[in-house]
Amino acid sequence: MEPYPIIRGGKVVGSVVSGSDFTIVEDLHGGRRTILWFSSERGAVVDRLLVDGRVYAPNGLYVDVEQWVEVMPFQPYHSFSDIDSYLQWLVGVVGDVLRGKKVVVGFSGGKDSLVASYILSLASEKLGFKLILVYSHVPFLESEENRGFVEKVANRLGVELVEVEPPKPIFREYMFREGLPYRGTRWCTYLKVRPIREFFKKIGADYLVSGDRLVETLKRFRRLIGAAVKGQIVAGKHLRPTFTWTIMDVVRCVRSLGLVHPDYLRGLPRVSCSWCPYKCLFEFTATQATGWEDLIEKVLRREYRLWYQQRGISWDEFRERRLWRYTPKAAQAWNAVMNYVEKLVEKGELEEVEASSVRELYRSMWVEELPKLPVKTLDEILEELHRWVEANRDKIFAEDDVPPTSSTYSA
Repeated sequence: MEPYPIIRGGKVVGSVVSGSDFTIVEDLHGGRRTILWFSSERGAVVDRLLVDGRVYAPNGLYVDVEQWVEVMPFQPYHSFSDIDSYLQWLVGVVGDVLRGKKVVVGFSGGKDSLVASYILSLASEKLGFKLILVYSHVPFLESEENRGFVEKVANRLGVELVEVEPPKPIFREYMFREGLPYRGTRWCTYLKVRPIREFFKKIGADYLVSGDRLVETLKRFRRLIGAAVKGQIVAGKHLRPTFTWTIMDVVRCVRSLGLVHPDYLRGLPRVSCSWCPYKCLFEFTATQATGWEDLIEKVLRREYRLWYQQRGISWDEFRERRLWRYTPKAAQAWNAVMNYVEKLVEKGELEEVEASSVRELYRSMWVEELPKLPVKTLDEILEELHRWVEANRDKIFAEDDVPPTSSTYSA
């Protein structure tokens, strides 16, 4: 996950990033605090426990920070000066391709799909293509609040909105057969995306829009870096109008529209289902209920009995620590380490951290005065990313991969 800026008094003072049940907070002078969460409201600074990047429990089980926290480059700058100049460039690049076409955005309500939808709504006024937002609501696991926000955005942008949903009986069958979605096998994604693709085919749309950005995750970086170097906003039937934007570009745009999702204001780093396995523990107490908690409880009890109970994990630990987010083997390691860290906190041997304090760090970019930041060209950004690749080559590319090093265009 990309680091998010911590903003105080109109200045970027550091960054915060979370992965699994770790959160890493860094200041601009290299100071670093690694937090491990052992409940949804409590964590501890564990840097002094780290041995080769791992936190060990007394029984030898461990969790590895590098394995669970994927830290991408921090980008506290803008990639363009203002929306008008970016729109002018985008229209020049895709005008001949999009004019008169049907374009579909898979719209989640999150910041990235929002800015992609916004910039295309402006471009559609100039180029005359049809823009449709398609929102796929996830049964049982997603709150109704997000549906209301999606409708608000569509109305504000003046764009047609179509709502789809996976069949509830099929989704329910998956829940009882597979358990709740967990890290590594997020079966819900397939069921969520399928209705969007079916709608795309049904109306004979020409392009499907992705709000993915270059440095959000390592997987997306690997997929998109070649396109960034070649200047490929359009590839086949896929359109990526904002994939080179920095986090500060996104925040500036969303705030200018007055369309900040309530989850961001609660201090959550992402908009996702209430039961998303990629949430960190500190996110759950600020997450909205879905109204299907009784059904979810039945699913959890079943999967606990089948796969987790024999790992020595109590029901209370399984539920409170949301250990269903992990495979049983990984859950056993996390639980052992969490128990150990919690005991050290109770003894006063580790610094305790309250979840609310970290949520405030994430919230800062949505409520604090935005700083005036430099603007870098795409060539400069790609050169900076190249240096990051060279420093982290073994973690990013396989031996036979040759990462691109220079740009053929600039924004």
